[in-house]
Amino acid sequence: MREMKKAETRKAKSENRPTKLGSLTAEFRVSIFLVNLRFELTFTLRDKLNCVSVLKAASRPGKPGAVCPKSELPPELDQLAQLLGAVSRRNRYGEHFQVRKTLAARKADLLPLIDLSRTIGMNAPSSFQVLLRTSNITPCPPEEWLFLDTETTGLAGGTGTYAFLVGMARVVNGRIELEQFFMRDFREESSMLAEVATRLAGKPLLITFNGKAFDWPLLETRFRMQRMRLEQPPALHLDLLHPSRHLWRAQLGSASLADLERGVLGIRRENDVPGERIPRIYFDYLRGGRAEPMVEVFRHNENDLLALVGLTANLLAMLAGDGERKPSALESYGLSRLFQLAGWRERAREHYEKAVATHLPVEFKCAAQRALAGLYKRERNYDRANRLWEELLDVDADFFRASEELAIFYEHHARDYERAATIVRQAISRLRAAVRRNLVEPHQHRRLADRLEYRLRRLQQKRTGLF
Repeated sequence: MREMKKAETRKAKSENRPTKLGSLTAEFRVSIFLVNLRFELTFTLRDKLNCVSVLKAASRPGKPGAVCPKSELPPELDQLAQLLGAVSRRNRYGEHFQVRKTLAARKADLLPLIDLSRTIGMNAPSSFQVLLRTSNITPCPPEEWLFLDTETTGLAGGTGTYAFLVGMARVVNGRIELEQFFMRDFREESSMLAEVATRLAGKPLLITFNGKAFDWPLLETRFRMQRMRLEQPPALHLDLLHPSRHLWRAQLGSASLADLERGVLGIRRENDVPGERIPRIYFDYLRGGRAEPMVEVFRHNENDLLALVGLTANLLAMLAGDGERKPSALESYGLSRLFQLAGWRERAREHYEKAVATHLPVEFKCAAQRALAGLYKRERNYDRANRLWEELLDVDADFFRASEELAIFYEHHARDYERAATIVRQAISRLRAAVRRNLVEPHQHRRLADRLEYRLRRLQQKRTGLF
């Protein structure tokens, strides 16, 4: 059998017919063609050259003791150092750039920050329990928190994306200490990552914005690609994106860092470089471009770090109830959701009550009433829960949910089968009318009708003593 297969393969080659291996090769060639076509359609010539330069640099990663000769660096290197006040740092892996500066937290043109030490005080542990949704938190002072933000060669992540600039910030004695680590060439990545690892090691809390989905996985990938290991990663990681969405997206319509800066911190950046332009600016710099655009990238990273500090201060102050301003109706609604997700039902109920009592938009008021009714039901406060469900009967979108909840109460708790049956009949009649007016999708109508009819049959059996 084996000899027959070999003979068939030789015959196919002689006749230029594709074998199984040939067909696979053809499929592979088609896939390569499609990839190249997509590349041609979506990339400019400049982007292609930049990608080639990245791949060329990636093919020769830095090794311990390997130092990039200054003669191989861009001629604008010294100018960038002068503009930034940067210094070259050396370790056993080579060299990298480092910028250090200290900023006053209450500088008028910087950030209208809350004094972290005064505002947070002893409330920080409980506030972090809410934000991190865990009770296993060891109290640590703000001086031990580490804020982190990266600037990268792409926004998609993956093994081909580099973090060429890693910024870190700490709050010490009411001042903000910034450090920025920069690789002037791809061969300096190992040296930069080694320095970053020393700053991260043993930190009790890391604070980022979308860092769990982007910054931190990217850094882990770069450590692995350089055959390096982070011995002591931070014990806890707070990603501000998720609590910011709960707290401010309903009010601002967005939870991007730029919108949060404007809407929460009252800051509007002037002449800030857009994030999507940063990879191209870095590639241009590597190819001998001017140093001034790179200064704007460093300033962008610095502003991101300052925004992280400001958002953290505002979040913790609002959770602790120690802020200088009272939360708005939508912020109270967002706080209630944060407390509920963390399992703090009493605080959640308190903020839901505040939100319902104010002039919330109808959509959010109904959502707050539903959540509040659910909390009261769990606490067996059926009177308050039923009042909320009865109010929701007047809302078309919540009528059937409210009807079912009231029917459940009168059937299982009040044992008033007649009233429960009346509520179910009204819901069935309303459902049929909604179907005639095409207000309910057919599959939704069938599921809801089955539930209501089954409940009505059971109630009729209970009324006649047959159940």
